[in-house]
Amino acid sequence: MAMARTTTGEVVLHDTELGGGEYVVLAYGAANRDEEVFGETADRFDITRSPNPHVSFGFGEHFCIGASLARLEARVLLEEVLARWPDYAVAGDIDRAPSTLFRQITHVPVLFAP
Repeated sequence: MAMARTTTGEVVLHDTELGGGEYVVLAYGAANRDEEVFGETADRFDITRSPNPHVSFGFGEHFCIGASLARLEARVLLEEVLARWPDYAVAGDIDRAPSTLFRQITHVPVLFAP
């Protein structure tokens, strides 16, 4: 979820001047909520957003080799579940695993209407 580095010298990052030896944290999740890239709705989950230049699967040589399979699995799951139960609601608190490396959801109670 995050990566940290220490500056080796003076640098300007956007409008912020940093000196040498300063600790800088990159929060990956914030990249997908950048209003300069995604506009006013950057904070919303929107699978229909187009274009959608998110970096959830990395980029360049760090692009996830399993990204296509993950997208296919998610699409099939959502299509099948929503075709059977179009009316649903989150029915309680979402549990997350404590981690600074991964954003893991361990439990989502969902109520499906018959």
